[in-house]
Amino acid sequence: DHVVEYKDFLKRYFDFSALPSATDESLAKLHNEFILHFSRANKQELNESAYKEVGTTGGMGVYATYLSMGIEHDYRHQCSNLLKDSTFPVAVVHGAKDLIPPSTSMEYMHLFPPENCKRVILEDCDHFLFQSEETVEVIKETMARS
Repeated sequence: DHVVEYKDFLKRYFDFSALPSATDESLAKLHNEFILHFSRANKQELNESAYKEVGTTGGMGVYATYLSMGIEHDYRHQCSNLLKDSTFPVAVVHGAKDLIPPSTSMEYMHLFPPENCKRVILEDCDHFLFQSEETVEVIKETMARS
């Protein structure tokens, strides 16, 4: 049963007392397991090759990042006043094959003046945009607008 599996995953994922004895590889496998549960919850087809590719990427670093953020780490509200009058070009980029729905990136569009902000959906990308040459082109195009 998927619900039982997910509850077991959550218990293991949030067992912070196990962190000191965990390895980067064991934590990377745990983070990778998240892909399985996330795709099930969003009724999306699982990219088997991405799910099976596990090294040490995302090991202890993921927990270190999350724990350093504290309880509140959605800075959109604080940033909205700072960015609403910005004059620099912005590209909000989203991979079409990302498990996170493209609608999520829309939440960041309103932070910038519409005339300076462009939304780009990269059809052949997943969550890891920097593994794509398309991303390099988007960065170049955005910098050329400045």
